[in-house]
Formats: sequence, C-alpha cells, structure tokens
Amino acid sequence: MNELPELNSPIYNTTDPCTLEDIETIDPQYKVEWTQYRYRFCADIRSIKRIFDTDHTILPWSIDFCTGVIASQDPDEYKRIFDMRNVPELVSKIEAFSFSGPVFESEPTPPFHTRFIRGIDELIGDSYVYGALINRLLKAKKTLIYQRVCSSMLEVLYEMRSSEIEISEEHDMIRDVFFNYCYMTYSVTSFHMSREEHLMYLLDLLQRFHRIVGEPARFIIQMVMMSV
Repeated sequence: MNELPELNSPIYNTTDPCTLEDIETIDPQYKVEWTQYRYRFCADIRSIKRIFDTDHTILPWSIDFCTGVIASQDPDEYKRIFDMRNVPELVSKIEAFSFSGPVFESEPTPPFHTRFIRGIDELIGDSYVYGALINRLLKAKKTLIYQRVCSSMLEVLYEMRSSEIEISEEHDMIRDVFFNYCYMTYSVTSFHMSREEHLMYLLDLLQRFHRIVGEPARFIIQMVMMSV
C-alpha cells in the first residue's frame, strides 16, 4: 500500500475533479501534480484550493480504489490514505499558492458522486453507510440500483409495521409518509431515468422526507442505505 510509484508514472485522472476540464488544457500556471496511494494525480490548483477551503479533502478518485471496507471499519486508516491533507507536497503547493482574483469565473459543479455522497452524509453522517454507498450504489447499474432501493424500502416498511415498539399516531404518520412519498413515488417514477438522474432523484426524495418529518427521518434513511 505504501510502495512508491515508478518514476515518470502516467497521470491517473484525465479531468479536473471540479471543472471536469481535460488536464491537458489546464493553464500551466495553475496545473498541480502530486503522488498519493501509489498514483500520480493532476488538477487545477484553484480546484484543489476550493476543495481544501470547503473541508472536503478526501481524494476525489478514492472510490476507484476503496472497496468500502477500510472506510467503514477503519475510518482513521481510510483518512490517512485518502485525505489530501496528508500529502505534504500537495499541502505545501496549496499553502504557497496566491491568487488575487476570483477562483473561477463561475463556481464549478462538483462531480456527481461527490454531490451524492455529501448529500447522504448531511442526512445521516455514517461511515458504514459511506462504504456501502461506494460498493452498492455508485458503481452499480441503474436497474440494479432500482431493485436494491425498492427492496430496501420495503424491508424498512416491514420493520416499521412489525416493530414491537408501541405504535403512536406520529409513528403511523411517518410510516404513511415514507410509504406514499418515498416508496411509491420512487418505485413508480424513477425506473426510466438515467443512472445519475436516478440517484440524484433518490437523494432529493430522502431530503424532502427529512424536511417533512424531521429528525425521525434520519434513522429511517440510515436503515434504507444500510440495506441496499
């Protein structure tokens, strides 16, 4: 895991993680390279500085290497390997970078997988779920995502109905909202969407569910994500 890359090793990524610009066309004065997890990476230093400023410093391409086991069972080791703040050569370049104008003419849109993971993390913030997302959703085909999410939602509904906890009116309301707004809406309308639209639509439904029922939604969403 810690062996050094070969000299003159090729750049692993082909585009900038924020702007998606081809690395071959990045202005040389802003191009930055570094070595992490045995690979060479390249990006626009303004993108990396923005990532550092927003405190989301996990290597954007970590999902290509991590199976989810390290992320879920040993988050400290995961951060040691994939947190870009642990790369001295990159940190020194970021600290030395000075740019007086706006970072970009317009704010770059983060990559799809970054937006999805951040959205789920804001809802439940669980390291196990983060690993499960990498393994079971972000790399799965659209039809498999649909099958897994529908099945997981049904399992959660069954658990809510068969719970030995005394059923209250609030519990009934939450279950009804989850069934009608999340499960029925998702199962009927999402199948024909593209893969990225599909997952972002799922995230939007879960965020709206949380806004409707409040804190009790967090545990339900966590159950759904842990079962996919």
